[in-house]
Amino acid sequence: MREISQSQGLLADKFEFLGHFDISSEDPRNGLFFQEIYIPEEMLLNILSWVPPDMLLPLSLVCKRWSNIIKSTRLWWDIHKRIKCKRKSRRLPWYVYYSYHTTNNFKNLIKNGNGQQHYKHWKVSRKNVFHRTRKLQIEDPPRGTEPLPKNIPDFDGHTSCFVTSSENTRLVQEIPLFKKHLLCYIMTKFKPRIYCSAWMASRFDNESILQLIVKGYSNPEYNNDTLVISMSKEIVVHRWEGGDWHKIEIAIDSFPKNLAVITFEHGNGDPPDTGQHYSSSRYRCKMAGGVVQIDFDSIQGVSADLKKGEDMDC
Repeated sequence: MREISQSQGLLADKFEFLGHFDISSEDPRNGLFFQEIYIPEEMLLNILSWVPPDMLLPLSLVCKRWSNIIKSTRLWWDIHKRIKCKRKSRRLPWYVYYSYHTTNNFKNLIKNGNGQQHYKHWKVSRKNVFHRTRKLQIEDPPRGTEPLPKNIPDFDGHTSCFVTSSENTRLVQEIPLFKKHLLCYIMTKFKPRIYCSAWMASRFDNESILQLIVKGYSNPEYNNDTLVISMSKEIVVHRWEGGDWHKIEIAIDSFPKNLAVITFEHGNGDPPDTGQHYSSSRYRCKMAGGVVQIDFDSIQGVSADLKKGEDMDC
């Protein structure tokens, strides 16, 4: 794979793969001898399939044959089936399996989802003005609600949560996809589903609107002119019915190419005035376990229209 400077444009349009190498007829078995012992190519492929996935790509520098084997669907398909214990698996280009098994591209892209690292990676927005920590608190355990549900992978074992004020503030995390070059290419070519979710709650003695908002932008310097995705879901929590945790989910099945940035936002607001009196606490809207994940299982198998070098079977 050869990277092209980001300053020339988003990498998804300019990502290139080196083609497979032709094996010289003068030395057709080069790369198949170890201490003068010949090992058939099938056996070499099987041996390489047991190497830890994150150690394989550097081995492609050994010789042309090794490069062809290591950058082949055949090898990575075997690796994926073994690790995931799937006898039947979709046939995808080698670099998709490589990305899945050696990077965090298909894991939760939200960082510090429960506030376990305090305010790191998050900003608070009110009236489109960002504040680093203003109008934001961390509670461990949550106060005025039930504890976080147990055995939920989204919480990664943490028991804390974010708490925002009731003044129409938004808790925002930016996910710079443009920094993940291979992922950008995969997303442009295969359009996998983007899954987003969060657990939210309101104090038991308050009435609130809890919102999950997901936006996508086509440029790293994002603004309304580059907005290409905007989806939201909300629930209304009535007074004395609060305290329970609710999971809000959004699935994005369609998006334009060159998606550069995703923003994940937890919003809140007051419902219409009912004349009721609420708790004196301004910090009552809680969020934990945020998830933004590229759904690997939504990627369809390959067709025959692969570019040269994208995939090669030995």
